[in-house]
Amino acid sequence: MSGIVKITVDSKGGLVTVEAELNQARLTAEVTAKVVDMLQRYVIDFKTQQVRDKLSFVEKSYQEKRSDFEKAQKALFNYRDQNRNVVSERVNIDYQRLSDAYDLSSSVYKGVAQQYEQVKLQVKEETPVFSVIEPVQMPTEKSAPKTSIIIAISVFLGGGMGVVSVIIITFVPALYRKFYFLF
Repeated sequence: MSGIVKITVDSKGGLVTVEAELNQARLTAEVTAKVVDMLQRYVIDFKTQQVRDKLSFVEKSYQEKRSDFEKAQKALFNYRDQNRNVVSERVNIDYQRLSDAYDLSSSVYKGVAQQYEQVKLQVKEETPVFSVIEPVQMPTEKSAPKTSIIIAISVFLGGGMGVVSVIIITFVPALYRKFYFLF
């Protein structure tokens, strides 16, 4: 694949160029589009991996604290319903304990919920945005082989071989005769 697809990166401008060379124009365009898509997904995954891990952790904490909050809320309201018209210090102490647990659970839950929303925003902020300056195009002409260069090289080689063959045909028999008569 390395000989087919060429990726160049301009580190100053952050511009990435993707080029491909294949025998068929449509296949070339499809391969280039697929490489661009894969490259975008890879960069997004790479740039946001740490924040997404943090989001996963905070989301689990959020679910746990939500569950704890709902349990504390249910316990407080059940206790309040069961002891609605009872006046006793012990009832007040138990009610205060449940109320304090509910308040603590509520504040922790709200804090984790706020952190969860902030991390979700951070994921969106750190997700790179790609702009396709020049969309993938179907090639209209061949990039290789260059016909004019092939013709020029063929003419040069053919002319050189013609000159060499004329020299061989003309001078070799004469040299052979001279050399043969010397011995």
